[in-house]
Amino acid sequence: MNTYTFGRNTLIGIALAAALFFVSPAISLAAAPSVQTMTESHTATTATLGGYFNGNGKVVQTAFEWGLSQNNLPYTTGFTNQPDMWGNFSDTISGLSPDTTYYFRAVARNADGTTKAQYALPFKTSTATTGGGACTITSFTASPDTIVSGSTANLSWQTSGCDSWSISPNIGAVTGSSNSVSTPALSYSTYYTLTAYQNGYPGIAKKQVGVLVTTGGSGTGGTGGPLCTINYFTVSPTEVQEGGASRLSWQTTGCTSVTISGGPIASSSDAPTGSVVTGKLYGTTTYTLFAHGSQTTNESQTVYVTGSQYQYSYICSDGVDNDGDSRIDYPNDLGCTSTYDNDEFDSGNNNAPNTARTEAITTAATNIGGSSARLNGLVVNPTKNTTAFFEYGTSTALGKTSSSQNIGDFFSQATIFETIETKPNTTYFYRAVTTSGTSTVRGGILSFKTSASTTDTFVSGSGTKNGKADATVAGVVVTVTTDDEKANVGEIVKYTVTYKNGTSQTITKSILTFVVPQGFMIRQTTEGSAVSPSTVQVDIGTLTAGQTGSIYVEATVDANVRKNETLVSTATLSYTLPNGQRDSAVGYILTKVGGSAALGGLALGSGFFPSTIFGWFMMIIIILAIILAARRFTKKKEAHGHADHGGHH
Repeated sequence: MNTYTFGRNTLIGIALAAALFFVSPAISLAAAPSVQTMTESHTATTATLGGYFNGNGKVVQTAFEWGLSQNNLPYTTGFTNQPDMWGNFSDTISGLSPDTTYYFRAVARNADGTTKAQYALPFKTSTATTGGGACTITSFTASPDTIVSGSTANLSWQTSGCDSWSISPNIGAVTGSSNSVSTPALSYSTYYTLTAYQNGYPGIAKKQVGVLVTTGGSGTGGTGGPLCTINYFTVSPTEVQEGGASRLSWQTTGCTSVTISGGPIASSSDAPTGSVVTGKLYGTTTYTLFAHGSQTTNESQTVYVTGSQYQYSYICSDGVDNDGDSRIDYPNDLGCTSTYDNDEFDSGNNNAPNTARTEAITTAATNIGGSSARLNGLVVNPTKNTTAFFEYGTSTALGKTSSSQNIGDFFSQATIFETIETKPNTTYFYRAVTTSGTSTVRGGILSFKTSASTTDTFVSGSGTKNGKADATVAGVVVTVTTDDEKANVGEIVKYTVTYKNGTSQTITKSILTFVVPQGFMIRQTTEGSAVSPSTVQVDIGTLTAGQTGSIYVEATVDANVRKNETLVSTATLSYTLPNGQRDSAVGYILTKVGGSAALGGLALGSGFFPSTIFGWFMMIIIILAIILAARRFTKKKEAHGHADHGGHH
């Protein structure tokens, strides 16, 4: 029997080599950047062009090419250094002619080469700039602003450009651009917030005022000095394209500092009066300003993101009494757990607990051309008499409805889709709606922008598909599966996306797009690349009749994810049929997110191997500790063996 002895350095070398062997697959070689042409916004004479880049680990410069022909783009914006290794970028061009079609393409370069986006996208400048007065609150005051317990105060306001108003708490809807209302008798200091609306946009303007109760009260305000009051908290702009940013501004009186929560902030400030810029936004985000003084008060504002596969607005922040209990939105409606909640019903006021009700989920639109688009949605826990339809329009007021579809209760989940007629170069808003008897449940509102071209030819259709896969009219199918439909913050969620050309024809220009829920972050994919933190795109190309394929994607669950809600991951395969018509197939998977993972600090993942550098470092230390412990045990055993042999002599 041969005995092999390893020294300490040899053992440590083996351990490190083994660790590097397992780590090495995660290390990618540098390469030229990837880049994609994204959305744009324009006036009659200017346009802001958008793109997305991934520098593959190196510093990147970006630019746009543009011109009057898709095949001839002679003008350029010039290259700009990007501070990040990946992300969205934009640039503005001017001197354009009104009512004219232009084309643009994104370009990126790093030390390894220059890449041009595959497609040049069109846009048509406006015939004239559009205007219209913004909804603003000129004043909102309390008189008197200091009272004794049991007294009332008079709240007065003046606004311009607004069409509806409400005051919280405990007052509700009010009328008139210039008016006043009396508070109820107050026993403690109270903050009142005036919210003004325009054309169905919730919370477009807000202003807060405090009434100080000097005796007999120990409520929100208390006593002992002036109230810490937020004079204003605004966002500008209130609406951005996916990947854009907005500015938050505020002014307070009687406060010593502020904090802001709810979304990414590029630079922070705790000054009682100031402003900051948000981080890049990929979905509608509500920011809350907390002002601190002798007491703490807060106010929230929302930045709406158009063109995103995430929701534009939610039931609990849409300015509508959806459940008929005379309470509107979070926190006034007791059925709302947050501004992102899509269910105002609660057991106390409506005798309909959230967990027992049919759920409508609005999902991303597909087949978006200039003259038509396909709306998509999910119905969860339908009953025998459940029907579904879509509400849609060119503003969040919606106004139009599609035909109603019978769902049935054969499966716990069903997909619905409907093709609608559209106008070119127009932003549309829509949501899925279900009815069961006298109960109506609405999903959140999503948005999309139609193309400028009216020559696109998409397959139209409407209907219902039971289960988690949406088979198109042509027979192409996409399905999504996961190792666990429940996840916790800090965990890794593993997806398998499978696609099949179930037709008897060859389809071309096939592109697979997979989007994880807001608050998830793409970690790795076996094919394609991450075109945003939450989106993977794969250029599949040609699929012959009966051909199948799949990709494997991992995503981490971030701390800012919405917990205890049904979140949707969506896979979309768009393609072209032999007759030139374009179509798409969609597959979904639902995930419920709970609290933090038990081993979130180590981030060892749901598999055996770690998912972070720190995790690998800890594994190396553990391996070394095991080896050293084994050597020490072996030495003791050898020493004991020598002693035994010595005793026999």
